[in-house]
Amino acid sequence: MTNGNGTHSAAANAVSREDAKAGQPRILLVDDRRENLLALAAVLEPLEQQVVLARSGAEALKHLLTDDFALILLDVQMPDMDGFETAAIIKQREKSRYIPIIFVTAISREEQYVFQGYQTGAVDYLSKPVDPDVLRSKVTVFVELYQQSQKIREQAEALRQAELREAALQRDQAERERERQYVEELASRETQLRQFKATLDATLDAVFLFDPETLRFFYVNEGAVSLLGYTSDELLQKTPLDLDADSDPDQLRRILVPLMSEGNIAPASHAQTYETRLRQRSGLVVPVEVMVQYVAPPEGGKARFVSIVRDVSERKLAEAQLALLYEREKKIAQALQQSIVNTPPEDLFPGLHIDAKYEAAWDEASVGGDYLDFFALEKGRVALVVGDVSGKGLAAAARTAEVKYALRAFLRETPDPARALTRLNTLLCDTSRLESSDSGGFPGPGHFICLSVAVVAPQTGETIFALAGAEPPLILRASGKTETVTGGGMPVGIDAAESHLSTTWQLERGDMLLMLTDGITEARQGREFFGYDGFTNAVSGAAPGGSVQQVAKSVLEAARNFAGGKLHDDACLLLAARY
Repeated sequence: MTNGNGTHSAAANAVSREDAKAGQPRILLVDDRRENLLALAAVLEPLEQQVVLARSGAEALKHLLTDDFALILLDVQMPDMDGFETAAIIKQREKSRYIPIIFVTAISREEQYVFQGYQTGAVDYLSKPVDPDVLRSKVTVFVELYQQSQKIREQAEALRQAELREAALQRDQAERERERQYVEELASRETQLRQFKATLDATLDAVFLFDPETLRFFYVNEGAVSLLGYTSDELLQKTPLDLDADSDPDQLRRILVPLMSEGNIAPASHAQTYETRLRQRSGLVVPVEVMVQYVAPPEGGKARFVSIVRDVSERKLAEAQLALLYEREKKIAQALQQSIVNTPPEDLFPGLHIDAKYEAAWDEASVGGDYLDFFALEKGRVALVVGDVSGKGLAAAARTAEVKYALRAFLRETPDPARALTRLNTLLCDTSRLESSDSGGFPGPGHFICLSVAVVAPQTGETIFALAGAEPPLILRASGKTETVTGGGMPVGIDAAESHLSTTWQLERGDMLLMLTDGITEARQGREFFGYDGFTNAVSGAAPGGSVQQVAKSVLEAARNFAGGKLHDDACLLLAARY
């Protein structure tokens, strides 16, 4: 009995774990050796994701026809169809081309093999034996990106539906305008009043005719009865002020008096449209849009006001939904951007004091693509990066994350900033070309990135720079003198033939390096910009011998003060002082 109960409990626990995984993203593992697949699956088990195993490229392609995957871990050396061929086919298919691929292989990591992997669409390259912690960390990042992209797609679909509703409301508005013109034509002659009333009874909008002197209604259509819940006789005993939940005689007078003019009917330009709230017979209040126009008396007739009232409850709801969707999108983009903008401990790297500042714009409609990064390289060297991805909102924030991790991979593989920028440029241009071919030969979205990259050796002070359309870094010497790092190429992602060059500078002990985005130099006051000279002056004016925190504070305060208190664009500032 004990063995039976233990077996039943273990089976129940296994079923429970599988149920928990059912709603999680899928990860596709591809390797011709079963023991390798089981080993990878065991490493990923703590992540509790759905893991799908494939023993060949062909089997992997079958899975991709029916299921969605957050990530593919793909072995290179496989019989019949190797990993490179499999990856190429995956990227050719519309359904799977955007799934990230990480090659996992025991073959040589020489550059030609790594480059071939990236050319076929890989985002990373791991050699066996794989470090379990590293693999889980990378998989976690891509799973989170997949989940965020799923949320973005859901928000986009909701926004599309809201836009469709708004378009329908606009069509209704156009129909209402045609109806108003028709009302004007019918009202031009008293002899046509019977036909005029019959037409009004057929419309869904509420139509009222009321006396200019007493304001009492003398005609209401069926739309008015339906909207307010009163009978026709009850409405004919009332005035617009009796129905208005925000009744204000003075305001109504200011609307009506200017409409009275000579002629049978006032010109269309003399009509007044305003929004108010009407109280129904039940006591409920409904938001409405009112168009009112004055019709002068024909011979033997009487003057009147024509009022067409439309229930705008659905439009108000749609506007609120659009505003909510916008705020959700902005919050998602801000969360994604904050995840790629770090604030370092001052003594993170021996030999360097580091400080990083990111300041979001105050008057922009969407989150931008500014970012900064710093990380250790081999032999004690440190990589410092400041970048500005073109565009705004979710797309820019997502592309910023892609650029950040691709550049990290290139620099850790070869700590040469110029070479890393050149490789990143090739990757982005290839991506743009693929997007262009997908759109029938039309140009791709044209994303580009301005980058400033430095590799610092804290022990010797040797610092290698490479620039791609970014603001030049500035060196503040211990003596107080400033020097601008010269040289640089085009932003990455524009011209695949562009090769970036590096320059080498020496940081002595006590020297400070400052790297920035154009959110600081483009701080503006009217038509004047803070500019690079303003930045240099702010650095020179900082307290002599000040810390990286003090200098950063001085620079940002100077830019903000110039711009009237707040910056108009996102800004990044990265400082490193050698000690």
